[in-house]
Amino acid sequence: NVYDESFSLIKHDPIVLTTFEEFTLEIGFIINHNLNREKGLSINDSAILKIKARNNNLSLWDLIDIYKKFKKFIAFIGFFDEAEDIFSLYDKEIKYENIEQMIEMKFYTKQYNFKNNGIDAIKKINYDFIEQNIEVILHNWYNVNDLSDSIDLILEKYFHPKLSLESFFLNSCFAIEIFHRRFKKNNRYSKPEFKRIKNEILSKIDDLEVKSFFENKLAHANEPSFRERLESLNDDLKLVLPYTIDSNELIKSIVNTRNNIVHRSSCKGVISGLELYYASFYLEALTKLCVFKELGFNQNHINAMFTNTREQIESMYHLNRRIQTGIKKK
Repeated sequence: NVYDESFSLIKHDPIVLTTFEEFTLEIGFIINHNLNREKGLSINDSAILKIKARNNNLSLWDLIDIYKKFKKFIAFIGFFDEAEDIFSLYDKEIKYENIEQMIEMKFYTKQYNFKNNGIDAIKKINYDFIEQNIEVILHNWYNVNDLSDSIDLILEKYFHPKLSLESFFLNSCFAIEIFHRRFKKNNRYSKPEFKRIKNEILSKIDDLEVKSFFENKLAHANEPSFRERLESLNDDLKLVLPYTIDSNELIKSIVNTRNNIVHRSSCKGVISGLELYYASFYLEALTKLCVFKELGFNQNHINAMFTNTREQIESMYHLNRRIQTGIKKK
């Protein structure tokens, strides 16, 4: 208040995010201020993730597991912090003579600090925009285990800064392939129909060795190829691609490059260098978009997060291309 020469800080009340069977998740808020002659007034605010045991006390290992699970969530939605994580442990059942407040035990770790090693092209979404869906989102994150492998493959780049470009690309390929296998149509034919076709083929082979060979080859013949999986996600892929990129041509290049890296097959149609990095990022963005949908983000959330993604990726690509090839002098 300028006229009264006063300044006031208002701290937000704690927010209960959701409740699980064994614990409750809350967000608490802290505001610190400092005033000195040289630097003037400085104000720092921070948020605290509170994990509260409900019926029985959580073991330290339970606490660490819960912490790791939701620390991954924070990184996956695009928030990173290089500072040490501080654990403050309380037990309200333990009381000490002449001490009114609970005794706090602290320990510190950087073990699960993810680093922002990607292009920040996916817009961070405000809490109030997903407030009505936050319980569904967090419960799906904690309980839908089929998502965990794709999530871990994407987050490896943020956890290991020196991950090679080829590893980054393969992680992105495997992440979207695993997601598709677990959440999308995974069979060309119904299981009874494929079994009939398979038995009909094998019945015409008399040589036992040849029969065994074809039986092994047919084991996964009913599953779509990697190319077919990407093509089935083409509409979602177009949401993250710049308009100047033909999604079908990109899919062909991605498949050729994956086959070349994994099998050291033909180099025809293979991408490398800057194009390989951005192809990896397109697949990462596609995987995040698909995972967000499974977590319970609705189409309005998706649109808000990915509206500017293609423009930002394209502008960063052209900037990197100019730096790589040299900026022409006027």
